[in-house]
Amino acid sequence: MFTLIRGGDVYAPLHLGLQDILIAGERVARIGTIDASAIEATGLGLEIVDAGRCIVTPGLIDPHEHLLGGSG
Repeated sequence: MFTLIRGGDVYAPLHLGLQDILIAGERVARIGTIDASAIEATGLGLEIVDAGRCIVTPGLIDPHEHLLGGSG
């Protein structure tokens, strides 16, 4: 299964501008211009997400943790 995130304002971590992001399974496979029809032709399934007017940060992981408990 593939997921195509279309037209988001991408920071990875540098600003890349408006880009598409292709996710294969749970991994970022490509950032850039992506031909959705070529992926659909594989028959493996494609979900398209419109990210217009959104900031997208692929691969960003929030590393913080609460060692002594949180907020209480």
